[in-house]
Amino acid sequence: MTENGIYLLNLIDDYQRGQYMASFVHTLRQAFNHVYLFSPLGTVTYTGTSTYVLAATDQPIDLTAYRNFITEGGKKDAIASPHDESNLEEYLTGKKPILLTDDYVPTDILVASLLAGGRK
Repeated sequence: MTENGIYLLNLIDDYQRGQYMASFVHTLRQAFNHVYLFSPLGTVTYTGTSTYVLAATDQPIDLTAYRNFITEGGKKDAIASPHDESNLEEYLTGKKPILLTDDYVPTDILVASLLAGGRK
């Protein structure tokens, strides 16, 4: 990856009940200086299973420029909204994420409740 590169990932999880996304964010934070979580539909408190976007980089993303680009200067509605740092920190604290490593990536366990229709 180049010095100014951005690692992007689409991830499916349940914001309220899921465990996979929080663990992925926690793991990315070990390798990158800046990790951003973009929630769908312009809200950071989305409930239910959905697709989220994670962006990880060593250089900060200019979120004002991002919003201006995505909305074409306010002419369109944004379809995703980045969490601010305090919201992301609160989310992670409540989830107690695990560190995913080459030897320990229990993806199937972390997404099991999604595949079982929400049952734990």
